[in-house]
Amino acid sequence: MAANYDEDEQDVERLFDDALELDPAFRAMVEAMDHCDDTDLDGFEFALVASCALAAGEGLSEAEWWDTLAADRPVQIAMRQAGIQPHQLRGRFEQALPHIHFYGLWPWA
Repeated sequence: MAANYDEDEQDVERLFDDALELDPAFRAMVEAMDHCDDTDLDGFEFALVASCALAAGEGLSEAEWWDTLAADRPVQIAMRQAGIQPHQLRGRFEQALPHIHFYGLWPWA
């Protein structure tokens, strides 16, 4: 059983490393999330940073990203955990944006 776990863990690590190397959008998201470790961003802000980094890495504009935000599963989970209702998203986003900019984590000019 332990050998299988070790092999599975190695497979996951190999897949992760391959994704970092081959997928610039994934790499941008991971780098942004790593940078978040040195901040006081809350869970919702963290989810926004990961989402926008991935979207920008995929070549989406800020407007295109915003259009996909309501369907972004990690952001939805973070909203639920923070008690943010869908109609409150824009207001909470506007509160989070200066904080995200402060740490240099907003990928669009």
